[in-house]
Amino acid sequence: MNAPTIPFVAAGEASEQASLGLLAEALHRDRRRRARHLPSRLLGEPAWDMLLDLYAAACKGKSVSVSNACLAADAPPSTALRWLHHLAAEGLVERVPDAYDARRHYVRLTEPGMAQMTAYFTECRGHLARTVASR
Repeated sequence: MNAPTIPFVAAGEASEQASLGLLAEALHRDRRRRARHLPSRLLGEPAWDMLLDLYAAACKGKSVSVSNACLAADAPPSTALRWLHHLAAEGLVERVPDAYDARRHYVRLTEPGMAQMTAYFTECRGHLARTVASR
């Protein structure tokens, strides 16, 4: 696959970024698990689901096509595309054309989007560690 590279992970921070990416991946899986126990119509948050998927992919150095980002949203395609537009308008994601296939586009977190997601998961991980240690 000739996808754009993910420029936001410095070599020295790769293992830290990878562990935060695993946390995002687990959270995204848990969100899907909820739908097995509760009505899915009550659980929709397509923007957050896409951010989780994009962050986990970026931490692994993988690219996400627009269609796969829409699948991660677990929403109808029109809804997912609308939320991608909102995320782009907020400066959190950007669309990147495929250099070899004009029909395909990728979506990735912007540098500020990556920084905000990293800050969130760093805070979450610290909170989880303190909670476990206090028990």
